[in-house]
Amino acid sequence: MASNGGPRCRGVFYRPSWRWKLKRMSSRWELIELGRAVEFLSGGTPSKAEPDYWGGEIPWISAASLHSEAVVTSERRVTDAAIGNGTRLAPVGSTLILVRGMSLLEEIRAGRVLRPVAFNQDVKALVPHEGTLYPPFLLYLVLANRRVLLSKVHQAGHGTGVLATEHLKSLSVAVPAIEEQRRIAGVIGALDDLAEADNALATTSEVLAQALVDRSGSSVPLADCASERRDPVRPVGACDHYSLPAFDDGFLPARCDGSTIKSGKNVVAGPSVLVSRLNPHIPRVWMAYPEPGVLSVASTEFVVVEAQGVPAEWVWAACSSPGFVAAMQQRVTGTTGSHQRVDKAALMTIPVADPHGVPETTVNAVTQLVRHAHELRLEAVQLRRTRDELLPLLMSGRVRVGEVSGGEDS
Repeated sequence: MASNGGPRCRGVFYRPSWRWKLKRMSSRWELIELGRAVEFLSGGTPSKAEPDYWGGEIPWISAASLHSEAVVTSERRVTDAAIGNGTRLAPVGSTLILVRGMSLLEEIRAGRVLRPVAFNQDVKALVPHEGTLYPPFLLYLVLANRRVLLSKVHQAGHGTGVLATEHLKSLSVAVPAIEEQRRIAGVIGALDDLAEADNALATTSEVLAQALVDRSGSSVPLADCASERRDPVRPVGACDHYSLPAFDDGFLPARCDGSTIKSGKNVVAGPSVLVSRLNPHIPRVWMAYPEPGVLSVASTEFVVVEAQGVPAEWVWAACSSPGFVAAMQQRVTGTTGSHQRVDKAALMTIPVADPHGVPETTVNAVTQLVRHAHELRLEAVQLRRTRDELLPLLMSGRVRVGEVSGGEDS
């Protein structure tokens, strides 16, 4: 997504010095029920009245933290004392899948455990039987069956989605020999690794930009270098929707039919900084580059901030800095952790790094770093899309991974 003056996707696709031969032929696959190949573990919540159970080093996974296919961390953590007292550990190599939550009505969330983690009652741990399922293959098996699983979700009280364990256990899956599972997981995992490398490089570029901004020395209120744009609209036709779920899903807006958006939004007219007012303990500061010719709108939980006299990238780096996020947390209203907000007027008074008098070379460096990060994230999205296109072909046996050959791609 780009706009005049902003970065454009370069269309770069990694070409390794080796390639896979994908063959349209099937090896021997066995159709089995998932319950025959994995052990199902249930999690739980330790008593929140017991302080010795909380604040430890063990990530505690719930619907709020199961957003990545690599499960390694969570904001909520428990102690060793909590294990066996209300919760349990998911072993490394198991796959966690969300089985209860509002998001289940729209998506299946799953991830592979890369370090020991605890998990709550809304999550199941699927532990593959040794010799039957290769652990990384299990995750891709679940992801390849997302549509089927989503069709099994039913709506419980208060609109909560539920995926019953019996539906998971009875899911029919096609499974090849272990060596074929390893080859398939290798191909898909390589694409995942490239996407993760792009995102890691993007994060590094953003951190460097923030560091350069922080070196400016002095500070001014945000209102001195930016202004809030208030341009409400009810979208009609195709539009790009900058929403909290879209941010959490990969920092790109969701292309959708405006008629499906049931509430008013704010127009994003050019390179802008979107600052989420909701629950600032979860920082969400978005450098938005609207695509020309497509209506772009932001959810009202975001304040649309337009730079004045400085590049928007400088404002983004200033607003995403740890100091700005901490200042937002000090200005929240509301008593519960899930419904705290920052007043719009208070947001514009928060001090940011003063761009005035900063050498032009520094301002240009910040701009290029932030734009480069955006381009890298676009490439990561494209790699994920390629992965998702290959996934059903490989996981059904319609396309088979052959031997890896050396040499440059033609």
